Amino acid sequence: MPNGDTVKKALYRQLRREKVLISNRYMATRLLTGRDGQIAGAIAVSTRSAEFLVLRAKTVILCAGAAGRLGLPQSGYLWGTYENATNSGDGYAMAYHSGAGLANLECYQINPLIKDYNGPACAYVAGPFGAYTANSEGNRFIECDYWSGQMMQEFYNELQCTRPTGAVLRDGW
Repeated sequence: MPNGDTVKKALYRQLRREKVLISNRYMATRLLTGRDGQIAGAIAVSTRSAEFLVLRAKTVILCAGAAGRLGLPQSGYLWGTYENATNSGDGYAMAYHSGAGLANLECYQINPLIKDYNGPACAYVAGPFGAYTANSEGNRFIECDYWSGQMMQEFYNELQCTRPTGAVLRDGW
């Protein structure tokens, strides 16, 4: 599986081969629309010098990532989630201000909590090293490696079982 730095280098080489202008360390702030209402470019600001850059383009690909910071976690603590606090929904805002309709913003992710950590540690971090989610009898009950509807269904099914529940302590945990 390639790492981010590997993918970035391969993408950079391909873009240079196609003679695409690359502007690093600029943050998009607005999409520009033409008189016909179609997207015609973007406005960006340098994250180093605060210089503005106007980019005119026939095509714009908006890939701003998730909006994990649209609201606070239930604790009310801003950094109380594994989501990056800069994932504030800027991409959604740019699309909206350009005339796009937004839908399904109520979607959310549920992570089973591990003591003092709110995040998908087992699936993303410990899973590749052989860790798994076990029930009160110590048996693996999650077959899915990714936080998905399938995994949430597996959790639901486990919680609905009728056997006695109780914590299983292994290796000091």
